[in-house]
Amino acid sequence: MIGRWRVVLPLTALTITAAVAGIYDATSSGDRSSPAVIRLLSEEAGASVVGPAGDALGQIQPGDPAIQYPSALADLSFSPTHVAVHQQTGDVWFVQFTYSSENILHRYSSLSDTLESFAIPASKGSELYSAIEVDARGHIISAEGFAIVDFDPSSETYKVHQLPQQSPLENEFIGEGQFIADMALADASVYVSRLDVGGITQLDLVSGEIREIPLPKDFGQANDIAVLGESLWIAHTSDIDGGPPAQMGMLDLSTDAFSFVGGRATAIDANRGNVYAVTQDPQPMLSRVELGGLSGVQSGDATASLASSLAGGRSVI
Repeated sequence: MIGRWRVVLPLTALTITAAVAGIYDATSSGDRSSPAVIRLLSEEAGASVVGPAGDALGQIQPGDPAIQYPSALADLSFSPTHVAVHQQTGDVWFVQFTYSSENILHRYSSLSDTLESFAIPASKGSELYSAIEVDARGHIISAEGFAIVDFDPSSETYKVHQLPQQSPLENEFIGEGQFIADMALADASVYVSRLDVGGITQLDLVSGEIREIPLPKDFGQANDIAVLGESLWIAHTSDIDGGPPAQMGMLDLSTDAFSFVGGRATAIDANRGNVYAVTQDPQPMLSRVELGGLSGVQSGDATASLASSLAGGRSVI
């Protein structure tokens, strides 16, 4: 999704997501049947990158020639956006969006340097609006559009949970359609944020039951979300014309009580006992998030602090 910053440690070979050079083409369905998407078209260093509205985002930088890609990933025909790492096996999972009746779920094994592919149903999401995680069972949970796919690698089978395309908590702040923006897992529950919805959708993976949890009307849009313990941390990442500003909050999952959190962020995630955010400062920094707000992490120390907090595990934030 837009503004998502992902770091993969210690699987440095997966810098493929950052090192691939290309030029992007902004497309949109026009009839709101699918969200805007930016597609990779070519690999020309120095080319301009534009956003869905045609605004300039910057220029492509050449990749580092010192980076050596694993052979199984060297000829990928697309750039992975969101990835999930299985903590026990080290396998890396990611989705290739085809914009047809099915997407392709890929598994890369760093141990054998092999790539396996599985067809899964497609919804109406995109590289910008999607999420993927590995749950406690080792199942791969992929969310995009209006669908959550529960894939069992041991049997290579899946179950699809469809969300209603019209939420009772619709707010129409941005008019983009109520697509899934982000996802967070807690036990057997999946929590998703959705565009143009003033709340969080909870799905029980076992029963399939869906519950809508409202957010305060003056909070606005839930974009990035992260679970830590019994708390769901939420970042509304951009100001809305005529609506609420960018801000952060915390939802108590045991009581549904909501607390406003000081600070503004472009991305938020939880890892190894901490919640992190990328700040909206003129020079973005990695900061810890607490109920009192953002606790400053100096930009020069951000990488060391993050690496220290992740020590001992394969992680994606």
